[in-house]
Amino acid sequence: VGLGVVQAGVVQNIARVYAAQERTLTTATLDADATLIFCEKRDAQPTYEGGRGYQPLVVAWAEADLVVADEFREGNMPARQAPLPCVRAGVAAVPETVTARYFRGDSACHENELLAWLAHPDRAKEPGGAIGFAISAVQTEALAAALRAVGEAQWQTFGTERDGTLRQWAEVDFVPALPSEHKDAKPLRYVGLRLVKAQGELFADGSRTHYHAVITNRALPGAELLCWHRQKAGTIEHVHDEVKNDLGGARLPSGKFGANAAWFRFVLLAYNVV
Repeated sequence: VGLGVVQAGVVQNIARVYAAQERTLTTATLDADATLIFCEKRDAQPTYEGGRGYQPLVVAWAEADLVVADEFREGNMPARQAPLPCVRAGVAAVPETVTARYFRGDSACHENELLAWLAHPDRAKEPGGAIGFAISAVQTEALAAALRAVGEAQWQTFGTERDGTLRQWAEVDFVPALPSEHKDAKPLRYVGLRLVKAQGELFADGSRTHYHAVITNRALPGAELLCWHRQKAGTIEHVHDEVKNDLGGARLPSGKFGANAAWFRFVLLAYNVV
């Protein structure tokens, strides 16, 4: 807990350095993602990829390249279990100079309490203003059916992968209610992503087409929204790589969960200082 206070303080101090250099940071895009750390510690739990280890959740501030919050977790903890406390800690660590706040996450962040909190009208009353977000949607049967029901003419190509796979987007008529949705909250928007292999080529599962979706409260054009959401791969995944491979975050020193949690937070502090 003490190291968490130090972590937030370091973020505030670095933000003040930016301001002193007349480069005040006014936008904060927070990217959240969990990462696996494999180890053979006796008390480490099995992970979903096999083997044993831990699965810390990290929240990074993209524009500043800083870690603003983390939560060290057991390796067998479901990725979608209670991400809100860590995300809230990250939002709280952002300095008051920020006037535009955003959040991006993968499907592990498609969790009702987090979505309801991000979309709650109270966020707009806070110093940084409303939080615009985009989160990869969990592929339920109902959502999959809604994606397949989108008419062919509605899919718009906005990019091509190196192997020729087309990236297409479309608005999806899918508006499920959140159990804890505020009565004044606006319905969330689903933007579909369709990946289409070139003629004669198939994905590993034998299909030519893959469907995905992003859930959002932003009004950006679909192609722009999907490109913006995809940019998190260049921020939070970079943080994971440097923290684990360059700074020793994956070399846990103890068999004790708390000691390893402290070690990982020290490494994140080092990342911010460097």
